[in-house]
Amino acid sequence: MELNTAIEILDYHQDWRLGKREDMIHEPKKLTEALDIVLSEVKKLHIHNVSNCISDAGLKELYRKGYNDGFNNKADEVLASDLIDKRINRVKKNYGMDRVL
Repeated sequence: MELNTAIEILDYHQDWRLGKREDMIHEPKKLTEALDIVLSEVKKLHIHNVSNCISDAGLKELYRKGYNDGFNNKADEVLASDLIDKRINRVKKNYGMDRVL
């Protein structure tokens, strides 16, 4: 089933639930399939958005730590990289993404 079809099925079903339609024309099996597809897409979108936030959060933390003027030496660069990795892992764990990605 395509995503657009799944959305149409769920939209129709919601209208029926709210009394805007007389007949429930979709079988429970089709409703379940439509829900599975839409939920899968929402989860992908959520993970993508959280991943973008992780990158931004890591960079902001890097700047807050005083590294925005450049690295004085290789040790500073490694330390900054380590801070970003720890932040990313912490955010992934908080969102349950450590098991997903």
